[in-house]
Amino acid sequence: PVLNKVRYYCDVPTERMEKYPEYIGPEDKNPNCDRNDRLDTILWPLNRIRHFGPAATIHEEDIPWDKKLPKAIWRGGTNDALSDRKYALVSKHENSTAVDAKFAERGNKRGRHGDKTEGIPENWLSGFLDKGEQLNHKYLISIEGNDVSSGLKWMLFSNSVVMLPPTTFESWAMEGMLEPYVHYIPIKSDMSDVESQIEWAESNPSDAKRIAQRSTLYMYDLLFHPDAAGDERAVLRGIAERYEENFGYLGGVTERYPDVEERVKLAMGRWYGDDKEGKGGEGKGLDMSR
Repeated sequence: PVLNKVRYYCDVPTERMEKYPEYIGPEDKNPNCDRNDRLDTILWPLNRIRHFGPAATIHEEDIPWDKKLPKAIWRGGTNDALSDRKYALVSKHENSTAVDAKFAERGNKRGRHGDKTEGIPENWLSGFLDKGEQLNHKYLISIEGNDVSSGLKWMLFSNSVVMLPPTTFESWAMEGMLEPYVHYIPIKSDMSDVESQIEWAESNPSDAKRIAQRSTLYMYDLLFHPDAAGDERAVLRGIAERYEENFGYLGGVTERYPDVEERVKLAMGRWYGDDKEGKGGEGKGLDMSR
């Protein structure tokens, strides 16, 4: 298999920096990478329900492109609400007729804390919108939060087009391989061009619709194509084999190359014990090989 699941997590892809320098901001380099040594990171498909589960039901909630509202929508958690990108998006578009960007008052996703609304103007707050309500809009804005944007995957799989600033995190969805104006409409990190990019899309509806279709195809090939499961198993096996060739055999498993679920359970340890039950629906017995 082609092993594209190893990333140098400190770098924005060089090709993207050269081709689209105006969409690379000073914050688009991992802040933990001040050292000179190189660190390669192996990607692994953990927490599938959170990151990929919502994409599986998009076809039940989505509507055709031509029936969507010509507006951009964003709803985000109030955790770290005054971070640069979130603050810029909401503050710059509080009176916009083309961009509906607000913080959703519902605490964090796991419901362990109350809404963190201190310091946030009242008119920047709104109720939570589910996927179906967001899918009424042609343009879906995706911004990273504490880490990778978990909603990006279902947005890409929808009939809407994603508006995306430069990504700084990488996951099994291979965000670094997404191409501007092919899989998404790029926006700057300071959110200064969101409305102008919407104007471009409205002036070029065929191009915008094609971008939405290409992003859907990207996610289809990754998750739902008949060959996707076999391709993924081949990549995972290839990663495991190369890892063991370089670093030695990982003991404690019943066979040289166990199935994916057994390997993940071994790596995750107690997280696949009884204490994981009831925390996000990803308890013991989840088949990670599918």
